[in-house]
Amino acid sequence: MTDDRRASRQDDDERINSDDDADVARWAETLCTSPQEVVAAIAAVGCEVRRVKGYLFTMLVRRQRGRS
Repeated sequence: MTDDRRASRQDDDERINSDDDADVARWAETLCTSPQEVVAAIAAVGCEVRRVKGYLFTMLVRRQRGRS
């Protein structure tokens, strides 16, 4: 195990802990969405932030196309 605190922080920035309401809320705020949307994204694509971002973006685009 490493003593480098940046390494553990980097892991925090790459994954969302869906079992931690505070972490979900923090990411929901960061991603400008609701905690429920974050949890749904995690259920669909897993807990990696990059995948969650991609999923949320895809859902946003689909909603926008539906309004046209």
